[in-house]
Amino acid sequence: MAPILNQEAGFGDYTYKGQALSSLADKQIVQLINSGHEDAFPELYHRYSSDIYNYILRLVSKPNVAEDLLQEVFVAVWQGLDAFKQESSVKTWLFRISHNKTMSWMRTFYRNQEVDQDATIDAVDGLAPDMQTLLSWRAEMVQEALNDLSANHRSVIELFYYHGLSYAEISEVIGCPIGTVKSRMSHAMKYLNGILTNFGLAP
Repeated sequence: MAPILNQEAGFGDYTYKGQALSSLADKQIVQLINSGHEDAFPELYHRYSSDIYNYILRLVSKPNVAEDLLQEVFVAVWQGLDAFKQESSVKTWLFRISHNKTMSWMRTFYRNQEVDQDATIDAVDGLAPDMQTLLSWRAEMVQEALNDLSANHRSVIELFYYHGLSYAEISEVIGCPIGTVKSRMSHAMKYLNGILTNFGLAP
């Protein structure tokens, strides 16, 4: 049975053979858990629960749903650890599970709404400024612009700029070719530039 997870729960720094778990690499933590040291699992949760929660929240914009999906993600992680082949990084694997869970929820939620989430972002032209410059402007306006993107386009922005994943890693997370990732990034940046220009925030 998976451990009960709670963002508010306290966390102790366990040790293994005299070494703090917090000093071990992700894959070492996974190996420990798979070898029967289940008390190492909270360390994995501690490392990634906040980032994953924020990623889910930015896609669904519903805190209660994000909390529920976070729990589902880590239950799935617990159940799938022994099948993790370590061909990708643990971080990429965790975000792939998070992305799939979130997109599955969104497909169910929007099933009865005939909305083309990709249609709106193709209409705005213009050169995209550097995202780091955009993020230095008023955070609430940037977030409002991000919320106007489709989930598919918002996810590549989130994973690249907020979570530091490479295009190759994003491709693994969302399950599409790198060329598609680059295309979505290009369209999303053009859209953001157009929206922020309307807000008077573009450099």
